[in-house]
Amino acid sequence: MPHGLVDNAAPVIIDGSIMGIFHWSVFLEQAPDPEFFRSQARKYGFDENAYLSAVKKVPVWSQEQLDNYLFFIRGLIEIIAESGLKNSGKLKTGNRSRSLNSGTGQGATFNIFLPRLSA
Repeated sequence: MPHGLVDNAAPVIIDGSIMGIFHWSVFLEQAPDPEFFRSQARKYGFDENAYLSAVKKVPVWSQEQLDNYLFFIRGLIEIIAESGLKNSGKLKTGNRSRSLNSGTGQGATFNIFLPRLSA
């Protein structure tokens, strides 16, 4: 059973340059094992009750929840990237769908890379 937090980040790439990193929440893929975290608290000298209380606050996401969240984040990053292209004056209205979706149109393009936790 994995015990660690899953961290999420995706670069926002506009016209081949990384313009920023979109970082969002950490989560667990499975409910935490209290005994594992209790032993960690003892091993590292943490206040056991405070540590377990903090672990209980970490969200546990199913694959479906993660997929839905990534779908939302992908759309948000597309909006951010499109705004960046418009502000830079490189997005040509006539080429919008090709530029934004396939990267084959004239003008600027952007790419979005989001993690997949399972196949």
